[in-house]
Amino acid sequence: MPKKAVLTIAFVSALLVSAVSVVQFVGSASANFYAPSDILSPTNTTYTSKNIPLDVSVKIPIWFSLYNVTVNEISFSLDGKANASVAVTSESGSDEFVTYRANTTLSGLSDGSHTIVAYARGNPTNGPYVVDSVSFYIDTASTPFPTMPVAVASPFQ
Repeated sequence: MPKKAVLTIAFVSALLVSAVSVVQFVGSASANFYAPSDILSPTNTTYTSKNIPLDVSVKIPIWFSLYNVTVNEISFSLDGKANASVAVTSESGSDEFVTYRANTTLSGLSDGSHTIVAYARGNPTNGPYVVDSVSFYIDTASTPFPTMPVAVASPFQ
């Protein structure tokens, strides 16, 4: 067999092995697939309102787009209840990542402790993968310590 044909076959074989490896990697991605990703709001704090903004950020390496890998769904579970989907918007990120964001308002929350777990599902269908979780507290019953204006008499009057 001519040397040029052998080199061509070796090169094509190497390309195929590389493509299969990338597809296997993308298809078997774990929670780190979307890292660095997180819930930007709410945070681990106490809120005095029953309406809290939810803001989730999911980042994937920009080169995944070469293999049609995108984030097509972001959902969340509040206090272990069924997942609810949130509209996804895509923003161009840095040279390294594509950032997908989902925003909504959590309304009518009861006083007490709450936990949000956010999930992302990619295209082609993979996931859902846990993006992040956060616990926070709602306390609308307590009132801040009352303050009163104090008049101070000056000895110079």
